[in-house]
Amino acid sequence: MNNGGLVNRKEQSNSSKVRSKSDDYALALAKVAVAQLCESVGFHSFQLSALETLSDIIVRYIYSIGKTANFHAYLAGRVEVNLFDVIQGLEELGSGLGFAGSSDVDHCIANSGINRDIVLFVGDADNIPLACDVSQFPVIKEWKEMGSFKEKGEEPPGEHIPNWLPAFS
Repeated sequence: MNNGGLVNRKEQSNSSKVRSKSDDYALALAKVAVAQLCESVGFHSFQLSALETLSDIIVRYIYSIGKTANFHAYLAGRVEVNLFDVIQGLEELGSGLGFAGSSDVDHCIANSGINRDIVLFVGDADNIPLACDVSQFPVIKEWKEMGSFKEKGEEPPGEHIPNWLPAFS
């Protein structure tokens, strides 16, 4: 007996606490963006826990948009996501709130309510650049070129290893 699945839920929550480096990277960027956003609307200070919570919500929301857009691309038989998949995903994620025209199945996505809301927001919002430079992920600190046995002037450890392979020493 597993107590109604309680054991499985505990195991899942423990495994979700382990974050990958990409999650840490996204959270670090989201913290900067959230701090800038809060500052732009008039906040002068806030709790670190609030910053971390808002950053986590933003990262999860962006991840959900990506998953939903990827799902719609796969439904259409494509491997790469396009703008219409993203708009469809935004409509799907915002369906609890509702967007004008989102319940109409025969509507053109280009004229959707979410698309109009984004155009209005972009037209009214001030462009605030991110406060820090964003490096590409993963960050490569130093590139070490591995030469082949031939380039290093060494002999491979065995006759079955060609000298054009990299020397792993």
